[in-house]
Amino acid sequence: MGFNTENRTILDIFQRPSRYVIPRYQREYVWKQRNWDELLNDITFTLGFKNEKNEWTHFLGTIVLSSNVKLKSSDSIRGIKDYEIIDGQQRITTLFLLFSSICSRLYKIKDNEEALQRAKYIENTFINSVTPQNELIPILYNSEYKDFILELLHSMKQSQHQKLSNENPYKAAFEYFYAYFLTKSFIEIDQFLDKLYDINIVEIVSEQEEEIYNIFEVLNARGQQLKQIELLKNHTMKYIYPKVDDYIDDARKKWIDIYNQTDNLSDKDDLLNHFAKCYLKRKAENADDVYRLFKEEIKIEGMSLFLNDLHRFSGLYAQATHKNTTDKYIKYFNLKNNKQIRSLLTSVLEIFYKGIIDANAKEATLKNVRNFFAIFNASRETSNRTDTAIKNAAYAVYNSKSEIEFKVEISNLFYELNKLISYEHFKNNYSSALKYSNKDKRLKNSRLIKYILMEYYSYYQTDAYLSENDITIEHLLGDNGDTENAHIHNLALANNIVNSDKLKNKPVREKISILKEFSNLNINHCLENYLDVTDFKSELRKDEMASQLFNEVFKFQPDVFGWSKNDLTQYFSKLKKIKETEVKSEKMKLDKVKLEEVLRAKGKYFDVVIKNNPNFEHLKEIYSILFEDTLFLVES
Repeated sequence: MGFNTENRTILDIFQRPSRYVIPRYQREYVWKQRNWDELLNDITFTLGFKNEKNEWTHFLGTIVLSSNVKLKSSDSIRGIKDYEIIDGQQRITTLFLLFSSICSRLYKIKDNEEALQRAKYIENTFINSVTPQNELIPILYNSEYKDFILELLHSMKQSQHQKLSNENPYKAAFEYFYAYFLTKSFIEIDQFLDKLYDINIVEIVSEQEEEIYNIFEVLNARGQQLKQIELLKNHTMKYIYPKVDDYIDDARKKWIDIYNQTDNLSDKDDLLNHFAKCYLKRKAENADDVYRLFKEEIKIEGMSLFLNDLHRFSGLYAQATHKNTTDKYIKYFNLKNNKQIRSLLTSVLEIFYKGIIDANAKEATLKNVRNFFAIFNASRETSNRTDTAIKNAAYAVYNSKSEIEFKVEISNLFYELNKLISYEHFKNNYSSALKYSNKDKRLKNSRLIKYILMEYYSYYQTDAYLSENDITIEHLLGDNGDTENAHIHNLALANNIVNSDKLKNKPVREKISILKEFSNLNINHCLENYLDVTDFKSELRKDEMASQLFNEVFKFQPDVFGWSKNDLTQYFSKLKKIKETEVKSEKMKLDKVKLEEVLRAKGKYFDVVIKNNPNFEHLKEIYSILFEDTLFLVES
C-alpha cells in the first residue's frame, strides 16, 4: 500500500515543522459564514462536556496529503516538510484563519502577560513553522496568495486591529472570526483553544501521485460528498499533461471560468449532464452516472482537448440559461425553466460560433424549436414524450460538420416532433393551460403569459414597438380568480398610454371602447368584433385565437429548411447503405469513407454532384457499386 493513514488531532497536524501547500489547480477558498458558524458551534458544543468523564471532541473529517511536492528549488525550505493538500484545503485554510484571528485578538488584550505569551505560542506553533535557523515560515503556502497571507500575519501582530485589504481572499473569514472572539475573555478563549487542539482528523499521506487521486475519488465519488463537476475537475487536473506551470495554470483558469459561467445554475452538474448528451454518443443511465461516463469515455491523452471543449461549451451554456437573455426564443425556455432543451440550444450555438451555420439558420432553428414547445406545452403534453428525440438531436447537431448535415439532422428532429402536436389538441387545451390571475397565487405566472401575449400582439403589429416594461395584462371580463376570466382568451395587453385606472373594474364593453380609442395596438382595435348586443363572445375569441396562435404566431414548420420527409428518407437510406455495405479492397474502404463525407456535405445534391462534378470522378466506381449495381460507365 502506497499511503499511510493516521488518526490525528489539530495539535499533531499544526505543531510539526511543516507547510501545507495549496496546489495551483485547487478551487478558491469558498467557505462562507454558514460553514464558519458550523465549525464554531461544533467546538463550543463540546465545551459543555469539559468536566465529563469521557470528554467530547469534534471530528473534522479526512484530509488527503501528498508528501511528493514539486516546488521550485527557491521555494523549498531546508528543515521544513512540505505536504500538498489534495483534499481538505477548505478545512486546513479555515483552521489557519481561526488560529490567526485568535492570535490577533490575544495580542490586543491590554495588560495581560498570559494572553501575550499565549499569542506568541500560537504564532510560533500553529501559524508558522520554525526552521532550523529559527526563522518563522507561514504554515499555509499558496504561491498565488503569498502576499495576502503576509498581510494577514502583519495585521495579526499589530496592537490595534487593522482591517485587511478588500482584495484579500481571506478577509471575510478572518474578520468574522476576529469579531467572534472580540467579545470573549482570555479564559473563554483559552478554553476554546483546548477544544480546538483536540479536534480529530483522519490524515492520509501518500508519496505516489496516482494513489492520491484514487484516494480522493474513493472518498468523494463513492460517498457522493462532492458534485460530479468537482470530481471531473479533479480527474482532468490529474491527467493534464505536461505537468508544467503554464499548462496547469491554463487548466486552472479554464475551471475558474467554468465555475463562473455556471453561477446562475441551481445545480452546476446540469452543465455536465447536458454536455454529455452533446459530446458523448454513449448515454448515461441516469444523471448521477455522468462523471463515471466521462471518465470511461475520454482517453487520458485527450484530456486537454476535452477540457477545451467543456470550457467553450460552458460559455455557450451560460448564454442558453441566462435569466436576462436578450434572445427572445431562448427567453421562452428560461421562463418555462425547461432544462431538457438546454443541450439542443447549446449545440445550435456551438456550431453557429464555429461558423458551420449562419445567423439566419440559427435564428430559424431557435424560432422553430420555440414554436414547437409553445404549442406542445400549451397542449398540456409532458416532456418525457420529447426526451429521446431532443437527446439524439443534441448529439447529432453538436457533431455536424457542414451546414447540410446540420439541416438534415435538425429537420429530422422537426418531423419527429411534428408527430406530437395537433391543432385539435392545442385548441382544446391551450386556453386553460395559459391562465393568469392576481387573485389566485397559483396563477401569478405573469412573465410567461405576458411573453405569449406580446408575441401574439407583435405578430400583427407593424407600426409600434412593444416594450415589456411598458405593457400590462388586462382582464377583459375582470379578474376574479381561477375561472374562465383567467384564461388567455379573456386577456389583453394595455400600454402605459392606456392607464390601468381607466380600465379598472369597468364593464367589458367600456374597456374595449377605451382600448380602441387610446391604445395603439392593432389587436386591441379588433376586440370590438367579439361584442354583440348583450355580451362578449368569449368562445368566438377563444377559437379564433387558437387558430392565430397555432397557424401563424407560433407556426411550427418541420420543412423550414426545405427538406421534405421523403428527402430525409432517401438521405438516411443512402447513408445506411454506405455504412453497412462491405467492400474488400483498402481503396474501396477509403472511397466509401469519402463517399459518406460527400453525402453529408451535399445532401439532396449528392447524386448530381457525384455524376457531374469532375472533382469526384474517383468516387464514381464505388457510387455505382452501391447505388446502381453495375459499374458506372464513363464516356471516353
